Amino acid sequence: GAGRKCVPQIAVLPAGVMRAVLDACVLYPTVLRELLLGVAARGLYEPQWSDRILREWVLATAKLGPVAQALAEGDAALARAAFPRASVKANPISKRVWPCLTPTMCTFWPWRLLAMPMRL
Repeated sequence: GAGRKCVPQIAVLPAGVMRAVLDACVLYPTVLRELLLGVAARGLYEPQWSDRILREWVLATAKLGPVAQALAEGDAALARAAFPRASVKANPISKRVWPCLTPTMCTFWPWRLLAMPMRL
């Protein structure tokens, strides 16, 4: 829509950059999503998500109406295009893919994502 910022084209990341899983709770607030993806586009970390996380984000916008949901679908497509390596296919409870996540981490602060290293 008018006045909306686009996600950067494709991020070029240096080798060995930290990875962080961006859950739907940080993708849904527009300002926070744009901040985190902007930082990732500058190469400070590599974002990771699953198709399930992106679907959850898009469905969370449904309460705002069909226009908001359609915009979120477009934003998710832009995010996929900007960060083609971000999508991981795995069982979300797999410790091999997301070793940092535990059931007690559901309420951590979003900015802590940048401090959570991932090892594949």
